[in-house]
Amino acid sequence: MFDGRLRADAARPDVNLMDATLACARAGVTTGEWSFALREVFGEYRAPTGVGGAPVSPASGEDLAAVRLAVRATAAEIGAGRLRLLLGKPGMDGHSNGVEQIAVRARDAGLEVIYAGRLRARGVAAVFTPADFGITAVVGRIVDVIRRAHGLGPVLTMEG
Repeated sequence: MFDGRLRADAARPDVNLMDATLACARAGVTTGEWSFALREVFGEYRAPTGVGGAPVSPASGEDLAAVRLAVRATAAEIGAGRLRLLLGKPGMDGHSNGVEQIAVRARDAGLEVIYAGRLRARGVAAVFTPADFGITAVVGRIVDVIRRAHGLGPVLTMEG
């Protein structure tokens, strides 16, 4: 009943939603019910994800330069035109900021990045968690995983 008023008020650009929102709260309408009613009127905004529209990182310095060199050297040693990286995250809860930062930094280091889902049980070679916050170090570790998979020794010693 109260979420019906919320929908009706939301459909009118001249009405402030605060009164209908407070009426919903007083009536015990849940946050989920409230947000569903507003989605019916406004739709759902989904922020763009992935690396396509992200600007090239202004980050520079010795660490990123070393990773870039390792990427080029590894690609040459294994006969790849460009190293390819598949990135994913478990769940679809919208907390994708970390994996997207890794994707952008990997792209900046010279890898081709594919942003999708995957898990260790399906053959994933490495898993990084929020504790792995050194983005350049993570990309360096990824290059080391690629090198090990091709029987090559590490080029970098990157600390997380």
